[in-house]
Amino acid sequence: MKDARQLRAIGAMCYNAHMARPKKSNEPTMVVSVRMPASLHDQIAQLAEEERRAMSQQILVLLERGLQAEAPAARRAARATPLKR
Repeated sequence: MKDARQLRAIGAMCYNAHMARPKKSNEPTMVVSVRMPASLHDQIAQLAEEERRAMSQQILVLLERGLQAEAPAARRAARATPLKR
């Protein structure tokens, strides 16, 4: 019997034709291999399915959102911390 992850992968291949397509960009892309807990992988896979995205596109969306949320906080922290000379 196949485990849930294998079944999701098979379902995603069949479902892929109806998924939201990523924005086209002329920017070069990089391949990154990331180790993550299976539970986090499962959460991202579930989100991707709900939002009708490929897993890699869902990861990009989550990273972009995280960076956008972090940028203002990082700028505030940089202004609040005096430079040591």
